[in-house]
Amino acid sequence: CVAPDYVLIDETIKADFIEALTTTIREFYGTHPIDSEDLGRIVNDRHFNRLAQLLTAHQSNIIVGGKTAAEQRYIAP
Repeated sequence: CVAPDYVLIDETIKADFIEALTTTIREFYGTHPIDSEDLGRIVNDRHFNRLAQLLTAHQSNIIVGGKTAAEQRYIAP
C-alpha cells in the first residue's frame, strides 16, 4: 500500500491540483466512495479510532475527503 500522508505543491497550481485530485477520486470510487467495493477499510477499530482522531485534530488542513464512518471503519479518500 502506498498512501501519502500529505502533498506539497506550489501555490500557483493548488486549485488545478485539487480539481484533478477530486476528479480522479470520483473516477476511481464514484460519487459515493463509501459504497465502493474497491475502497478498502481500516483493518481494526483501534487503528480506525487512531486515524479518526488525527483527522479530527487536523480537520482545517483537509481539503478533500476525510469523512469517517466508524461502523464500517471507513475513511473517505
